Amino acid sequence: MKTSTLLFIALLPTLAVAETTLYGEINSSFNVSRSQNNALDKHSRSGVVDNGSYIGLRGSHPLGSSGNQLIWQTEQNAPTGYNGSTRDYMRQRKENSVFTR
Repeated sequence: MKTSTLLFIALLPTLAVAETTLYGEINSSFNVSRSQNNALDKHSRSGVVDNGSYIGLRGSHPLGSSGNQLIWQTEQNAPTGYNGSTRDYMRQRKENSVFTR
């Protein structure tokens, strides 16, 4: 993560001149599951689940007057959800919060 961030910062001056395309895909779903073992034992889970979202930048930059171009691309996962129940996610956030310590 730090390497890609540093690379992006290093390429910022180049991006100002280069032809750059921002692309990506948000692929998520809202899942709900309910189960009941007997009349008293009921379980329910729901939440937004990431199914492979990503974001990327690609572009090209001319190299001199010869017509050659430098082609570059960087891509990174961009999760949109949490694989598990929303209740568990919020409980985990509360436990890891700076304000509860």
